Amino acid sequence: MSSCIHTPSTNNSSDSDIIKKKIVRIWTTREEMQLMEGIKRYGTNNWEEVASMVPTRTKKQCRERYLNNNESIYHRPWSQEEDCLILQKRKEIGNKWTTIASCLEGRSPNDVKNHFFGRLKKLNCIEKETNPHTTNKILNEISTVQSVFKPVEQSLFSII
Repeated sequence: MSSCIHTPSTNNSSDSDIIKKKIVRIWTTREEMQLMEGIKRYGTNNWEEVASMVPTRTKKQCRERYLNNNESIYHRPWSQEEDCLILQKRKEIGNKWTTIASCLEGRSPNDVKNHFFGRLKKLNCIEKETNPHTTNKILNEISTVQSVFKPVEQSLFSII
């Protein structure tokens, strides 16, 4: 089974009204089993080998499928404590997202990296110029901001 998503063309030619079709194939039970077998055998740091166990998928698709559907990874709002820990660890060790994520229960390295560059990088720059009281005030303001991105409901996809 696959879904068809229509996206407008992004080029600036006169054909900018052309709609490209992106085919999204639903993961089969067999592919899921192959993925889990590959992860058991090769772990979650060797996606090239894992993907060799799932011949119908790329290493990127395998990695994203695992990370997006892994029940041990939480999809909850970020806490102020997590924000502070990320900023502190990054200051100490740099952009070692896997190491930083290992200090945060249920957060993937990609989640941590995206959260840093999406929200905390600005705060990190401000922090260098302000005192701790101001930093805490900014952290409180950031924690109340909601993402402009909302999950797309599956009912909007047509299954073909």
